[in-house]
Amino acid sequence: MLPDLRAGCSLSDSCPPKLFAEFKAKHSGHVVISYINCSAEIKALSDIICTSSNAVAIVNSVPADKKIIFAPDKNLGRYVIKKTERDMVLWDGSCMVHEIFRWKK
Repeated sequence: MLPDLRAGCSLSDSCPPKLFAEFKAKHSGHVVISYINCSAEIKALSDIICTSSNAVAIVNSVPADKKIIFAPDKNLGRYVIKKTERDMVLWDGSCMVHEIFRWKK
């Protein structure tokens, strides 16, 4: 149960399905990998759904000659790029909590 039925997810909200469909169309031929924290509509536009714990393995499972769109979390996408050295197109989405409470050195 949700304590507030109006509660949402800023990460999911950062990836509107209509805009994402247009983004995907501009990158035709790309495999779309989406992080589990996205809407059902984004999942339907995706080829593969990943979690934060399996994102690196999922990206590594895609043949090297295939181009990848990673959505909606650009921060997780950047981490996966660093770990896999794959050149991926990232959707510019993020979680406001992670943006507000960044680790500072």
